[in-house]
Amino acid sequence: MPIRSLLLCALLFFNLLNTGCSSSANKQQKTIDGSSSQAITYSTNPHDVVIRTFYGGGLDGALSLSPQISIYGDGAYIVGVERQGTLGDDQFQHLLSTLINNDKLLTLKRQVFSDSSDQDVTLLQLTLNGQVHTIIYGTFDDHAQSNEDIASYQRVGRAITQIMNALTGPTQPYHASAVALLVRNVPYYDYTQSIPQWRDPSFTLAQAAQLECGPQPEDIDPNKEAACLKYTIPRQAILLNTAQWQTLQKVLGKQLSATFMERQHYYEVRIRPLLPEEVADHQLAMFGSAQSHYKSVPLHMGPLPPVSA
Repeated sequence: MPIRSLLLCALLFFNLLNTGCSSSANKQQKTIDGSSSQAITYSTNPHDVVIRTFYGGGLDGALSLSPQISIYGDGAYIVGVERQGTLGDDQFQHLLSTLINNDKLLTLKRQVFSDSSDQDVTLLQLTLNGQVHTIIYGTFDDHAQSNEDIASYQRVGRAITQIMNALTGPTQPYHASAVALLVRNVPYYDYTQSIPQWRDPSFTLAQAAQLECGPQPEDIDPNKEAACLKYTIPRQAILLNTAQWQTLQKVLGKQLSATFMERQHYYEVRIRPLLPEEVADHQLAMFGSAQSHYKSVPLHMGPLPPVSA
């Protein structure tokens, strides 16, 4: 075959590949008309989060082990890590259009509406046009703000309410494909309860607690609890394999937390079911006290490092 024909064939094959890839990519996203001339796109991938809310962050607040609401590209949604349901395509498009065109969340001149670091906030994340837009909504002193900021604050509050009100369809229990282990030292326990011994030979709770919350200070007050995994997020979380999860399930049953004893020390052990994207991303979505911005928690896989001397 002449060289020119070979080049034409190669060019045709390359164009076919590009067309196929482009078509595949287009099937993974949809477009919403924005109030401006720019169209707004969002992923329709069932593992891509489009809308998510957390609640926490205040210095006097509590730790949120999971998001409040997660809505994925195909319209599936998960409330916490307990219930799941689905928004129809028209419902999902209507909700996104309302947030973009009515509440104008993408054109806000400020993204933080909170003037008290002590109080919890709602953290809203929108993933549109391939970017994550984060808005923080908390206590906001009307007397110290401009009229424009007050109007924007009211729109954000209305948007958060509309997201919650949109999830009105039937739900069912959420069953995760994997779970993470969260472990922290506790200085006391309920003496009226039977405390099981930790039996998993693959790692110790001392190893788990150190990996997640750091070394335990030697001079710590035995009656004082550390902030990690009580108020603040851990450094890491542990992704359990199937055998480890099955061993723990025999003790926990249907419960997701319990106190265990190991070498005369007590540990609070919690199970956190993973959300669909967390398995692939190796990141845990949590929001804790004293957080001014969102930060995911890395998931550790494999053997745990030894306990520091």
